[in-house]
Amino acid sequence: MPQHHHIEQFVGLDADDDRHCTFDDVLAKTASDNIFLKIDVEGSEYRFLDALIAHQDRFTGAVIEFHDCDLHLAEIERFVDGFGLEIAHIHANNFSPIRASDRLPLVLEISFTRQAALGKGALGEGAMGKGAVLPHPLDQPNDQAAAEIHLEIAVS
Repeated sequence: MPQHHHIEQFVGLDADDDRHCTFDDVLAKTASDNIFLKIDVEGSEYRFLDALIAHQDRFTGAVIEFHDCDLHLAEIERFVDGFGLEIAHIHANNFSPIRASDRLPLVLEISFTRQAALGKGALGEGAMGKGAVLPHPLDQPNDQAAAEIHLEIAVS
């Protein structure tokens, strides 16, 4: 069975203390090229998106929670276009509001994989195909007391 190593620190800021580190500092702690990332760093994800792209060959998959999507939409799109992994799933975090003008959730959880592109793979061929409606039946709301945010995905 493979050995797993969880690194718990505040990632994204090159601060002068022991609680913070850069993403490059995290990667320096392992020589593995078989890394799965779960990134939920409350807005600091934008500080190291370029590092994710620079080291993308080391990752098998990633789940990234993007905060303040209304303010960072162009940066998210640039990252998705430059990242070598494919989007496998998108989930709107229902703890955060939705922008009224275009129904953009302010927090999105995006899953990336080397194994399957959007619309194929583990959920079945076409499970998230053109015109798919999310959440998927396997999704769970972040806030159990609030309704899920429904997304309509247009895949070209």
